[in-house]
Amino acid sequence: MKRNFAICFLVFSIILLFTSISSARRAIYEGLNGCKCHKAEIDDWKVSRHGTALVTLTTQGRTDHVKKVLRSIKLDEDKDYSKDKKCMPCHTTGYDEPGG
Repeated sequence: MKRNFAICFLVFSIILLFTSISSARRAIYEGLNGCKCHKAEIDDWKVSRHGTALVTLTTQGRTDHVKKVLRSIKLDEDKDYSKDKKCMPCHTTGYDEPGG
């Protein structure tokens, strides 16, 4: 009896694991324009450091503070990094993923 229960539990756990992985792979990011449920949170996020992280990669509107940070990590303060594949995953949400 215990053996049958253990086998059933193991099979169920494996099915659950693969279902979760499959669902995660199909996840699509809603983005700022897709989410209607969290408007207040999105408005707060837009003006936060996270909300402006992508802007810091462009040369337009780059603050002196951002330039100083770029110099400190040996990057060119006059270069546009908004297309750089090394920078984008940290400065965006869901970079290179559906809806990201």
